[in-house]
Amino acid sequence: MPGSLFKSVFRYWGTLGFLVILICPVVFGEEVARLPIRFGASTSLTGKWSDTSFMVRNAYLLWVEKINRSGGLLGRPVELVLYDDKSRVEICRGVYERLILEDKVDFVLSPYGSELTFPASEVAALNGHVMVAGSGANKLLWERGYHGFFGIHNSIDRYFISFLDMIARQRLKRVSVIYEKASQGDVAVEGIRKWAGVFGMAMADVVVFDDVNTELPALIKALNAKKPGVLIWLSWAESCYTFLNALKESVYQPRILTCIVTPTFPDFYERAGQMAEGVFAPSLWEPDERMPFPDSADFIKEFTQFSGKMPTYNAAGSFAACQILERAVTTTQSLDHQKISQAIAAMDTITVTGNFKVDEKGLQIGHKALTIQWQNGKKEIVYPRCLQTAVPVFKE
Repeated sequence: MPGSLFKSVFRYWGTLGFLVILICPVVFGEEVARLPIRFGASTSLTGKWSDTSFMVRNAYLLWVEKINRSGGLLGRPVELVLYDDKSRVEICRGVYERLILEDKVDFVLSPYGSELTFPASEVAALNGHVMVAGSGANKLLWERGYHGFFGIHNSIDRYFISFLDMIARQRLKRVSVIYEKASQGDVAVEGIRKWAGVFGMAMADVVVFDDVNTELPALIKALNAKKPGVLIWLSWAESCYTFLNALKESVYQPRILTCIVTPTFPDFYERAGQMAEGVFAPSLWEPDERMPFPDSADFIKEFTQFSGKMPTYNAAGSFAACQILERAVTTTQSLDHQKISQAIAAMDTITVTGNFKVDEKGLQIGHKALTIQWQNGKKEIVYPRCLQTAVPVFKE
């Protein structure tokens, strides 16, 4: 790895289909006597989450390199154990059981996304391990009463607060939503309904679909008939691209269109083409050096050099999760999970992604989502005004 003395050991368990990556510093002389502090995680090297999990994995690897380069944690080197969960829930659960019960790691880091964080956090909680979720955002994660489980980002029901505030200022009164059943859309809709009401707007239509490939013609037909002015589309990436491609041939073109997650990807414009123009999206963080958070600019530069790609908010959130654990360990001078949980619960601090403060359930309440829009082939921050890189553009 660039800039440090490291060795990587790759091991493969054929029966279980796991790939484990051990990242540990090369130690010499009396340093051998210093036992490493071991962190473990499941990341999706393969399967449907492999692209987004790339960001999570490299954020963890970067943090390990930085912490070891600066002398380690509590004066001890840090070791990272990673397994491939193949984007499958049942494998992910087995990974965390193995990490805690067999590998005896000191701490576990979260996998990518809510779907995999559900089993990972359950295993952690049942075994008394603290977990700070760097990318999971389903509010239901924090409704299970697990002690020692915390989130970096605000939950998905709060994603659209910034967007709804912005369009309410345009004196718009009605919002329509189409969501994919498997996309946590019901939780997002709950929040959209609540915050639309706060800003004096009403929900016009809420439509749910199971399979975009079979149901899209009917969805487009309904849109052509009703012509909603503000449309929120909630789905995973491939369904979003399929929808945008169909919308290109549609008579109906929404005045204001926002999609969840997908427009925040660096390659969104490349894949969506001209249909990307004008699309809004909530974003939990942006790789812009003007983001006013400590070390954010350095993180953007270092992550890009380290991984070869610009970081997304999943990368920043995962790095921030490591920052929170690092601060808790340093503050308590301990690896005791109860002490560390208490320290995190009491934190009111700032990470590379912004404010960190949790409620009594461990749910993030300090962090606030941004709104981005694609303009002239470039992703711009359009709200809140204090972070704007461009003013929002609305179709006539």
